[in-house]
Amino acid sequence: MRRDLWIGLLLAVLTVGVYWPVRSHDFIFYDDPEFIIENRQIQSGLNWNTIVYAFTRPVVGNWHPVTTLSHALDCELFGVQAGQHHFVNALVHAANAMVLFLLLQQWRRMSYGTSRGDSGGHRRGSRRSWPAWFRLSWPCLLTTVLFALHPLRVESVAWDAERKDVLSGFFFLLTLWFYTLFVQKRSADQSVRGQRQSLNSYLLSLAAFALGLMSKPMLVTVPFVLLLLDYWPFRRLDISLRRFEISDLRSQIIEKLPFLFLSLIDCLITMAVQKRVGAMQVIERVTWSERLGNAVTSYVRYLAKFIWPTDLAIVYPHPAKQYYLKDGWPGWEIGLAAVLLVLISAFSLLQSRRRPYLAVGWFWFLGMLVPVIGFVQVGEQSMADRYTYLPLIGPVIALAWWLGERLDPNRLGASAAQAIQPSRPSVSTDIPREAGRSSGWFPGMAVVPIVVAVLIPLTRHQLGFWQDTITLFQHAVAVTADNPSAQFAMGVALEKEGQPGKAMVRYRVVTAIDPHYAKAYYNMGQLLRKSAQWQAASEAYLAAERSNSRDLATQLNLASVLPHQGRYREAIQHFDQALKLDSDSIEGLNNLAWLLSTSPDPSVRDGARAVTLAEHGCALTEFKMPVLLGTLAAAYAEAGRFPEAISAAERACAGATETGDTATASKNQELLGLYRANRPYHESLQ
Repeated sequence: MRRDLWIGLLLAVLTVGVYWPVRSHDFIFYDDPEFIIENRQIQSGLNWNTIVYAFTRPVVGNWHPVTTLSHALDCELFGVQAGQHHFVNALVHAANAMVLFLLLQQWRRMSYGTSRGDSGGHRRGSRRSWPAWFRLSWPCLLTTVLFALHPLRVESVAWDAERKDVLSGFFFLLTLWFYTLFVQKRSADQSVRGQRQSLNSYLLSLAAFALGLMSKPMLVTVPFVLLLLDYWPFRRLDISLRRFEISDLRSQIIEKLPFLFLSLIDCLITMAVQKRVGAMQVIERVTWSERLGNAVTSYVRYLAKFIWPTDLAIVYPHPAKQYYLKDGWPGWEIGLAAVLLVLISAFSLLQSRRRPYLAVGWFWFLGMLVPVIGFVQVGEQSMADRYTYLPLIGPVIALAWWLGERLDPNRLGASAAQAIQPSRPSVSTDIPREAGRSSGWFPGMAVVPIVVAVLIPLTRHQLGFWQDTITLFQHAVAVTADNPSAQFAMGVALEKEGQPGKAMVRYRVVTAIDPHYAKAYYNMGQLLRKSAQWQAASEAYLAAERSNSRDLATQLNLASVLPHQGRYREAIQHFDQALKLDSDSIEGLNNLAWLLSTSPDPSVRDGARAVTLAEHGCALTEFKMPVLLGTLAAAYAEAGRFPEAISAAERACAGATETGDTATASKNQELLGLYRANRPYHESLQ
């Protein structure tokens, strides 16, 4: 075991070294703002309010309090330094690589047996030579290297918003680690103490699973993975056409019920949150046939990108959108992908007696991708590299064990037959003699170094695209056709860099590709509003509103622009729509109350309603916001309640002076003269 620990640590150090450049990378203006850059609560660090926020407020359409708290801890330690946040991702990923290697070594011993000397060599007289150890362990090394260093991992590690990937991966591996200990102790020691230790391991596995779900809900398929592991490598089930021990299956299912219960609770929470924030309506009118077609082709595309990791992008457009230059998947492609999946599944099942790892690895992959494969469409992507972080571990295990058998039949050939015999797992059975007879060179010894030499430059190359937002999305535009999301993100990045003209060009490209892309119209409206192009701004906001009428910010900004064109009644209608979406919107309450109080059009002024709105807004802010107090004063004046108007304006002046808001203080001081003369304030015509 000591040798395993040292090798695991070396793999972790290698992983950190490969991802070292992330220390100089910037935040990505695509989800990172909501997590950190624009999230004041998370920036405040770890405190009681942040803990309450993490457990009660979704972030970017997901409830993952453990992930939210990890971002808050980063801010507590490093402030808003992008490189340090990214480096924490790299450290967690490196820890995952180490835990995975140690876990695979445990499974290797359980599935193929081990001698007392194969424990890392810490017993005197039983130390195996390095060639002998490597001969036994290289499939575990290969699996870990492919997990840690493959270019598909870059998105999960180099994107701070995907902390949830590496963090949920950590708790997922701990879940499997403690579950493995539970199986070992339950089988090896029937004493009261042994069963107590077994129960403790089970409870630790359940706790790790709960933390994993609170890091990313994708782990809801873990009970299914545990059932697969009961077949191999634990050998607790024997499922075949000739022999089916239903009693064993029943007991294993009962054992998974607490895990299933947690999965169900997390599914309900996730569905409710994503439905509330509209994440499930990002792509409208996606039929079930389109979802099924995308799911089938995505499974095959994931495998293809694992084998040939080129043209990796942060966003892959969904074919159901059917942009001008991009159609849905052709029927022959979907059919071919479906046939391939069926053939692989059938082959894995037929080989399940002789090579059980093939079926386990393959169905691990199929099962773990179910929550994100697109049956329930969440978001605008057809697939995502980050979704493969844990699912691809299964096929990699199957590939590594199969290569081990092909390249070194003396090592695995005899033990494969042993692996299919149903028996209780044991760590003290004897390894087949053939496995320990030769400790010299064999072809498999070259595989791991070759794979490392190939993966490192590929991953470093892909990592280079993640240094900033513009570089990342320029690459996405280059490798994907008709990608409005990538064009939009480039526009946001150009805006942040003070290049509004170039940003506007990108937004126009987005709307040319997808005429219903509401966020692009909204951002166009924001840019036009800043340059006082009221007519063009209102047209952009109206286009955004036609595509997404339930967006609060669009309604508020459209309502604020329309009065500049004398369209007061239309403005009131959109303010009313905004307050239907959020009756406690401070901006909506304040701006509508101000318009009803001060509009130059007497036909739209309504002092009584303005007072009701302004009082509600002031009550929500505990009468501490000077701007709202000034609006309340104007409303009182319009309603003819001048003593109250004078009092509210004086409080607004005092509050603004105290906070250093000289503009608000000056404006209310000016209006006090009107109120003292029993005159309301009305704005002049634009």
